[in-house]
Amino acid sequence: MNCAPNSILNTRSALDCLVVDDDAFVRMATIKALQRLKVGSILEAANGAEAIEVLRATGRDVDLIICDLEMPKVD
Repeated sequence: MNCAPNSILNTRSALDCLVVDDDAFVRMATIKALQRLKVGSILEAANGAEAIEVLRATGRDVDLIICDLEMPKVD
């Protein structure tokens, strides 16, 4: 297993992430943390239904979804 810092950085910058949380503060704090880590692209949604729509609208696959487990509409 190659755990060299450069390979980790290259992988991280290529990740497509989706952040889903009904609490705007938590959502933005998570996005800021991911930006500081230099994660690739970051999509966001305020609830499960919106997350599904974001994924359908963009037609993109994501590598990582960070979500609240209990949200309005769809959890």
